[in-house]
Amino acid sequence: MWRWNEHGGHYTFFTVPGAGGDGSFVGGTYSSSINDVSDVVGLFTDTNMNEHGFINEGEAFTIIDVPGADETQIYWINNKGDIGGEYYVNSTGIWHGFVLSHGRYTTVDYPGETFTWIQVISDSCQLAGCYGDDLGIFHGFVASPTH
Repeated sequence: MWRWNEHGGHYTFFTVPGAGGDGSFVGGTYSSSINDVSDVVGLFTDTNMNEHGFINEGEAFTIIDVPGADETQIYWINNKGDIGGEYYVNSTGIWHGFVLSHGRYTTVDYPGETFTWIQVISDSCQLAGCYGDDLGIFHGFVASPTH
């Protein structure tokens, strides 16, 4: 993976420690979002082909696994450090959306559907994502926080 620095014009390549794959371009490290302080989030596949989320802050990597999840994928980080993505639980066969904010995980599920993904979190904490119905059709949604 690489990171472009607009001030110095250089790339930074990285692989999350523990990332693996099966040698057929399946697996490895995937970056999905970067915020204004250059925190990078994404997902990686370990040597057992399980997916985990990560945040890269400077030289430090932190693995992010939603508690109780078998797989975690992270798609977005906003400028407040809020993280959004999805997680999978093998026993239920359901993908759940989630937000990680100030160390607290919040599950976001579209009512009655089989999967929900949080793809973007704005700096005002609005969510954009998609959910899938029983026919496998994707639908987009936007959600605003309640105060």
